[in-house]
Amino acid sequence: MQKVHTALSDRPVTMHSLDVILAVGYRANSAKAIDFRRWATSTLKQCFLAGSAINKQRLEQLGSLA
Repeated sequence: MQKVHTALSDRPVTMHSLDVILAVGYRANSAKAIDFRRWATSTLKQCFLAGSAINKQRLEQLGSLA
């Protein structure tokens, strides 16, 4: 976890490391952790096979601002 100041924010924003989130999700042993592992594995597999990850909702938001 790291606190970062961004240009459009008047307060620090907390950034979490993907490595840490995945490590915790893969170490925990609960129903939520199992669901997380299934989601993370399928999502990462899709990104690796596609070669990239695109946030379509965010792109649409940015397109409507212009």
